[in-house]
Parts: sequence; C-alpha cells; structure tokens
Amino acid sequence: MKMFHQTLQTQNLWVRQASQLYTILQKTNQKQALLRIANHLPMAML
Repeated sequence: MKMFHQTLQTQNLWVRQASQLYTILQKTNQKQALLRIANHLPMAML
C-alpha cells in the first residue's frame, strides 16, 4: 500500500510538471517545450 501511495505522489508530481510545461509551451518556443515534455515522459512511464 505504501508503494501505491508513492506512485500516486509521483503521478501528481508529473501532472504538476506537465501543466507547468504546458504553460511554458503556450508562452514560449513550442519546440523547446515539446522537447522538455519528451524528456520527462520516460520518468512518468516508470
């Protein structure tokens, strides 16, 4: 159960990072933001 809770926390962190990156995507160079999101994806998949 503890592991499951940690996984949820990690997912919440990912969602927060993703929404921040999406804001950056809207404001700045879209290609750069997409690269940042792509860099974060493998971590989110674990």
